[in-house]
Amino acid sequence: MAITESDLFKGVSQRVITRIANASEEQNYKANSIIFKKGEQALFFYVLAAGDVHIGLGETEGRLAVNKPGEVFGW
Repeated sequence: MAITESDLFKGVSQRVITRIANASEEQNYKANSIIFKKGEQALFFYVLAAGDVHIGLGETEGRLAVNKPGEVFGW
């Protein structure tokens, strides 16, 4: 369960972790998939379970890499 590896959920009780996990849905994406675009309304946040995600921040800001299981992104 990737959320147990996330710093965001450190110190959260197992009961709450279980509730979050039960309300969660696992998604798998192929390489180079677009998960969301800048400016879109944030409907979800993501916890990386495996692999890596590269987030384009715009032409001048560069890119952000999410590559550690448990890292969160997308809100």
